Parts: sequence; structure tokens; C-alpha cells
Amino acid sequence: MIECFTDINDAVSAWSTLLIDVVNKHTPLKKFRSRNVSNPWITMDIKDLMAERNYAYKIAKKTNEKEQWNNYRKAQKHGKQVVKIGQVIVCKI
Repeated sequence: MIECFTDINDAVSAWSTLLIDVVNKHTPLKKFRSRNVSNPWITMDIKDLMAERNYAYKIAKKTNEKEQWNNYRKAQKHGKQVVKIGQVIVCKI
């Protein structure tokens, strides 16, 4: 098809158009999630609770003591409760 053009600019234009069409047709589109969308109920207080929970997990995993695992579970449970309360408050507004 490109051999039918006498002008080199027309041939390059036709070739690049064909190439782009083929690439767009056969290249898979990569889907990704946007990380910029934040949940309005996640406040700094909740982020602090999450950090405390993560620290409690780190200590519990490191020591493997029953008391530390209980501390982690308490932090996890408290964090979930606060998040649910925040969701309810935001949804009611």
C-alpha cells in the first residue's frame, strides 16, 4: 500500500497511521485503580489509630506473646468501630 505513494511525506504519514491503528487494536489496555481518591470518613485520628494497630501487630508478631496479640486485636476492633461510626456520620450528611 505504501508503494503507491510518490511523495515520501505521504508514504510516512500512511505508514504511521497504519502502525498506530494496529498498535491500538492489538495492545492491551492496562487498568489500574486511582490512589488519589480518599474516603471522606478517614480522618487523621483514624489514620493514627491505624498506625497504632500496625505497630501493635508488628510487636505481636515479633514477640508472639498472647498478651501482645490481645493488644493487637483490641486495637483492630477499636479501629473498625471508629471507621464504621465515621462512615455512618458521613453517609447521614
